[in-house]
Amino acid sequence: MTASVPYASVVVPTHDRAATLASAIDSIQRQSIADIEILIVGDGVSQQVRSIARKLAASDSRVVFLDWPKAPGRGGRNRDRAVNLTRGERIFYCDDDDLFLPHHVETLGAALDDSECADTQAASVSLCGHVQLALANHRRGLIRDALASGRTRAIFDTHFAHRKAT
Repeated sequence: MTASVPYASVVVPTHDRAATLASAIDSIQRQSIADIEILIVGDGVSQQVRSIARKLAASDSRVVFLDWPKAPGRGGRNRDRAVNLTRGERIFYCDDDDLFLPHHVETLGAALDDSECADTQAASVSLCGHVQLALANHRRGLIRDALASGRTRAIFDTHFAHRKAT
């Protein structure tokens, strides 16, 4: 029997942020669209992170923990492996210390009905309460070409989504 295809797949890379992983996953689980799969991508995780990830996967059938050895650099190879395992056509990313707003998947998912990729304005709140905003248009020629060639990594991955075929 083939598993059903979820509306979206969310890839959550993690290495050593035990203090924030559960909050990140909780924000994904609380999306206005519940039909999602969540792949926690363990990139050479600590025992503490492994324990938390296993508990999260055991408590929600939408969560899968991929416990892999550390990949070179920042773990891009493991994120790529995880994307290849996703079942959804809409791919989202959430860093293990970030949070999704409740309608994130719904809003960007609708944008993916007509586009290969979509992003939102990046907003960060520092520990002292300062809000930082970043603007980037990944669809423009120069930025898109630089991303495709690997000359830049100007994507705020938590604010970016794409179709799996892309």
